[in-house]
Amino acid sequence: MIFRRETIPFLILIVVFAVGKADISYAAQKFKKLTESNITEFIETTSSLTSGYGIEIEESDLQQYLETHLDEEARFKSTVQFNIPGFPPQKKSLSLDKKDFMTQVAEGTKSIEHYENKVKVEKVRISKDGTKATVETSGFEEGFMPVSLDGATTQDVPIEGVSECLQIIKLSDKGVIQMYSANCTTNIQFKEY
Repeated sequence: MIFRRETIPFLILIVVFAVGKADISYAAQKFKKLTESNITEFIETTSSLTSGYGIEIEESDLQQYLETHLDEEARFKSTVQFNIPGFPPQKKSLSLDKKDFMTQVAEGTKSIEHYENKVKVEKVRISKDGTKATVETSGFEEGFMPVSLDGATTQDVPIEGVSECLQIIKLSDKGVIQMYSANCTTNIQFKEY
């Protein structure tokens, strides 16, 4: 079974911001302190934008949003285990810096067809000064991933995934909420087709 080149990194990175749909007008807001509410809204907005579903946005606007809301030193790590019927489990890991993450978002927003996700914010721990937070999320996602059994013919296969992420969110000196880091693990099940 062969995955399309752009599908794996995209599947890994959409887990980082998987929460749901939100309003893009949020992007211009500035804050004095992080709260559970503004952190959740930030994750929801960024999830919708980076997954390519929920909010229609021009690529240049998306890149500007990410430039603003990802810390210059941002780091993203993700490990995905693929469980394919009839094959041993396969693990893929990916580490990205800010530039790599932005490139992957631009290249992969339409790699998974009919993508849907549901994420629960499990825990938010905010620093005493209100400038940093650790966020734990769990999520469920489903969609259709293009795969090839023979290296030539591509077929969309239904998938389901369960993920857990640990993210660090920070408030910039200008009051902008930014992603500093994310570390996610995802278990993908390919359904019979």
